[in-house]
Amino acid sequence: MATHRIAWTVVLAIVFTILGGLIRPVDERSGMPEELFWSRKMRWSADYDIVLAGDSRILASLRPTKMKEVLANHRIANFGFLGCGLSEAYLRHTRSLLDPNSLQPVIVLDINPSAMTPLTHKRNTYTVYAEKGVVETNQHLYLGGMFHFLRPYQWNRTLRDLGLEKTLTYARFCPDGSVVLGRDPENPRASEQTYRKRFVNNQVDPKLVKIVLNAVSAWSQEGILVYGFRPPVPETTLAIENQYSGFDEAAFVEKFARAGGRWIRTEAQSYRSHDGSHLRADAALRFSEDFARIMKARLPMAAAKGTYEMASSSASNPTAVSGLQRSETDSPLSW
Repeated sequence: MATHRIAWTVVLAIVFTILGGLIRPVDERSGMPEELFWSRKMRWSADYDIVLAGDSRILASLRPTKMKEVLANHRIANFGFLGCGLSEAYLRHTRSLLDPNSLQPVIVLDINPSAMTPLTHKRNTYTVYAEKGVVETNQHLYLGGMFHFLRPYQWNRTLRDLGLEKTLTYARFCPDGSVVLGRDPENPRASEQTYRKRFVNNQVDPKLVKIVLNAVSAWSQEGILVYGFRPPVPETTLAIENQYSGFDEAAFVEKFARAGGRWIRTEAQSYRSHDGSHLRADAALRFSEDFARIMKARLPMAAAKGTYEMASSSASNPTAVSGLQRSETDSPLSW
């Protein structure tokens, strides 16, 4: 009798668990299962012409699927990570994703001051996933869908509907490596206090800046085009970062160019943020298109592997920058 009760308990538990997964309301964290998303990204191979690298800002601001509408013949991957530091290991991994047979290999770096601070390097999210064991990684690769189905119910939506929760945040993980981030209600000043605290005893470290510049120099010598940009954020956030981070953007851009990189300037006020640090979903799509167009205008025409002819008047100086506008409308991006 006891055995029967145990068996029925197990059966009912399985049935109710499955029913719970089936009738679960669709939450805002849709798209790919999160752990499957990161595990797959860590398993990517050298299959790409353009690799986007950096922290959550590039992760949420550049959508390869949208960029491919402009750069149709290029294979693009967003290799960004939440809370990512631009460490030597991460930059090596970024480089390894470029197809050695690509005629136009490109790396795009998100230059966020936070990514070059000691604390971010210490807590580097990329490192967390890089150090996961084979068993755990394979669990998420092959059982990620089941884990996602059985994940605990997220009560934030219910609490919000009941008026017990003021803010709802969400993330949608996309197969192209990007993430759509959102906040309801939107608050373009939500991140200001966070950034005032982030750089206390944690300013940009010149040694970490040098790691980035050394990578840019090495890649450029290999014939890889390296683009850098500072993702658009509200002017208030930008001012706080400039004041507290110790990052000298003008000096960095000069060194970046000397190392062989090409800098793309962005206009913060041209793209709306939902939280003061990341772009709204619609703004990210527009930014992705604008970014792809300005890249297309300056991508070299490859005569052969490692031999390039700049499709612009700056061919004699590959690090030169000049004004550039879209043909349809003025672009908020420039060289």
